[in-house]
Amino acid sequence: MSNSLRKKLKRYHYECALILRNKKEFGRNEPLPAFPLECVGMVCGAKTKAGIECKSVEIFKNGRCRLHGGLSTGPKTIEGKRRSALNTGKTYEELIRSKINY
Repeated sequence: MSNSLRKKLKRYHYECALILRNKKEFGRNEPLPAFPLECVGMVCGAKTKAGIECKSVEIFKNGRCRLHGGLSTGPKTIEGKRRSALNTGKTYEELIRSKINY
């Protein structure tokens, strides 16, 4: 899988998002761009643990499958968990206490 194909796929999704945003905000009724024919049947292409390329065709906007380019699994370190807890308005210790009380 070449990076140029992955870039075409990302550009397509970016253009679609712009058009949909304009439609929502300004009421414009523009047609979505045609899906790039080169991207039909794209595979993930990430290197697996076995050392071969992933052959999954169910890919996200980033051009990778759910195993190789999915969503973040969250913070792993204590520092990261504390920073994440600040987004909720509670401290990390308060979140731990509330989980223990279940």
